[in-house]
Amino acid sequence: MTNINLCTLNVNGIQNKEKGLRVIDWVKRNKCSIALLQETHLNEETRASLEKDTDFIFHCSHGTTASRGVAIGINKHADIEVINKFCDNDGRLILLNVKMDNVILSLVCLYAPNYRTDRNSFFKNVNNFIKENSIGITLVAGDFNEALKTLDRKSLNKNTKFSEPVNSLKVLMKNHNFIDIWRILHKSTQQFTWRRKDKTQASRIDLILIAKEFQSLVEYCKIKPALIKVTDHQGIVLNFKTGASERGNGYWKLNNSILKDIEYKNTINRVINQFENRIINNESSDIRLLWDNLKIEIRDESILYCK
Repeated sequence: MTNINLCTLNVNGIQNKEKGLRVIDWVKRNKCSIALLQETHLNEETRASLEKDTDFIFHCSHGTTASRGVAIGINKHADIEVINKFCDNDGRLILLNVKMDNVILSLVCLYAPNYRTDRNSFFKNVNNFIKENSIGITLVAGDFNEALKTLDRKSLNKNTKFSEPVNSLKVLMKNHNFIDIWRILHKSTQQFTWRRKDKTQASRIDLILIAKEFQSLVEYCKIKPALIKVTDHQGIVLNFKTGASERGNGYWKLNNSILKDIEYKNTINRVINQFENRIINNESSDIRLLWDNLKIEIRDESILYCK
């Protein structure tokens, strides 16, 4: 098995060569072979220049030289084969299917919009984008501009009310069985990846989401100070093992014969009753999210039962 370090960071523009080199130096000091970067502000000329002076090859979705742009950098000396690349036309989303040690990973780097309505539409697109293009174990990293829990936000203003994550992000995570790996490994820790310059607010909006079956390969996930003055974000470093083949996303069809199985029907009835109780107890005010979650839970229980 091989140990791989992967990192994500909002760099707030690396069209300036000196700053780009400082970012790559930070990546190398963290011994990362893969870097998922947001707000790169690169174009083809500055990308080629950065590749010439570093050990990394950059696969990009360009925004403008003043906004957006995402990139996945892969160390030239790493034994990582890029199978194919997919990206949007807006500098917010890129997916690489890569192969390492006979494991196929689908690496997704994203930079979500600042406005809530736009984010909701964006994550709906991400959901479909991954379904259409991912062929391996999926890992999504980037600046989500969303905190998943209240614990992931802090404000000096006691009257500040924090919003729930947009519904489409919750559905995205359910549909692809994603987990917030940093929170899984640091259950009650409060640590942030972004702060206002006046330090009145802070949040953990930079995330790495992984498919749940990938969790057993993860060694650690840490928030690391970027120490680059121009960005107000911190980075995240994920260490994981390779070496065992895993199945990627696929289609599963229900064997209709189990609908006559009393034990199976009792299992599904229990799932439905649990969701009915949640509605009665007002655990969620979003009936659409409960409906989506119920369907996912029924599917998961059905797959488990058939196995």
